[in-house]
Formats: sequence, C-alpha cells, structure tokens
Amino acid sequence: MFSAQVEGVHFLGFLFTHLLAYFLTEQTACCYMFVEGNPAPTFKFYKGTQEIIEGGRYKLISDGDNNNMIMMAIAKVKSSDESEYRVYIENEHGSDEANFMLFVSGLYTHHRIGNFAKCNPA
Repeated sequence: MFSAQVEGVHFLGFLFTHLLAYFLTEQTACCYMFVEGNPAPTFKFYKGTQEIIEGGRYKLISDGDNNNMIMMAIAKVKSSDESEYRVYIENEHGSDEANFMLFVSGLYTHHRIGNFAKCNPA
C-alpha cells in the first residue's frame, strides 16, 4: 500500500526494499529499508508472526526523527534465524508492510543484495 495526499503532502510508503538477504553464520545481519512518511512512521519488525523486541542479539535502529531509514540488526546470525521477516510501518495516514527472506549459510558466498550487507551497528 502507498498512501498519498498531494495538497497537504501527507504520505506513507516504502521507497526501497529487497526480498532476499544472504548472510554467513556468525556475521551481524543488517536488514534495512528506506521509507517515507509525514509524519514520520513508527515501525515494527516480525519473524513470522512474532514481533521482534529489541535486546539480546536484536537491535532496531532508525536514522532519527524522520525514520527514513529503518534497520533490524541480528548479531551472530545462526541457521535458526533463517526465515521470512516482515516490517510494518504506520502513521496517522495509514500503514504499509514489506516481507523479506533472510538466508543463513555456513559457506562463503558472493551474494550481496542491495541494502543487505555485513555491518557493525554501534
């Protein structure tokens, strides 16, 4: 869904997202999306139907007040992290969601899909 209202410049939606991400075991997986919303949207990440709560190996990050870039980082990924994930955004004008698949491999791989890459969220 992409909501828009031209006169008041109110909108909500994903600007950029990918469907697949590949990581090696023990890496930090950073899955991020670019979103647009006025006012800034709130966001939640899910693994299957379970909401991901920040803490432990999970870190949820945004770029500040406007939340244009939102990210979920998983430290030391393991095979049990391999799953379909969903990110949900919402503001007073509506909501939107995007699904993506995270794959974990114990073997070296050359896959690097768009905005999914090894990272170090400080």
